[in-house]
Amino acid sequence: MYIDVIKNRVFLYAIALFITIFALFSIFFIKLNYGIDMTGGIQLEYSYEKQIDIENIRSKVEEESKNLLYQGKNIVNAAHTYKISGEDKFSVVVWFNQADVPEKDLEGLKNTFKTELLSLLTKENPSIKEYQYINIGKSFWDYIRNTALLTLAISLIGIAIYIAYAFSWFVWGINAFSFGAVTIITLFHDVLVAFWLYIFVSLFYKEFQIDTFTITALLTILGYSINDTIIVFDRVRTNLKRSIGKNKKNIHTQ
Repeated sequence: MYIDVIKNRVFLYAIALFITIFALFSIFFIKLNYGIDMTGGIQLEYSYEKQIDIENIRSKVEEESKNLLYQGKNIVNAAHTYKISGEDKFSVVVWFNQADVPEKDLEGLKNTFKTELLSLLTKENPSIKEYQYINIGKSFWDYIRNTALLTLAISLIGIAIYIAYAFSWFVWGINAFSFGAVTIITLFHDVLVAFWLYIFVSLFYKEFQIDTFTITALLTILGYSINDTIIVFDRVRTNLKRSIGKNKKNIHTQ
């Protein structure tokens, strides 16, 4: 199917702008499904042989979460339980209120939760076994979150500066920084839309969590997007040179 991009550019700009605004609105106003490496907490993964009732397991996880107290206060912010598709496994992710609990005490509470939950689950189904335990502390998730945002920002700015340099003064009278500005806008749009689609899917599938793997995927999209941008810019450069060359030729003949 052929689309005349230049002729329909206003309509296409409007669509891109609408999607960008809607994506920004979703990111700021929808509760994001963060992974524990972006917030801190624990992730427990279990395997089983006999059939399980995931709703029953979810209720037991919630029950154990309510029983985990520190100085009379519940310290579990949220707990998600979901079955891993296509495998005889399920995962439990627990987020803790880490601000008011000393690190040493918090580690003890995490181990207590892990032990008590496994005991509770095996009473119902002896075939359930814990095969993975991931524990993310507060200091680590602070570092990961800040580093992830900084990495994306530096990548966008660095790429824009390089593009501005690479296309500098190839045609007299055209500011190279305009190419850098367009690069930031297009890359930001591509990454934002991909991120928004991931967030939309995570509303229906809890295993789609925003974590370090998500940031890696966004950086990969950034790389592919810049390849397309450079190809388009190179074509623009070629066409501009041809256009200017023809204009100069016409001036000389006159």
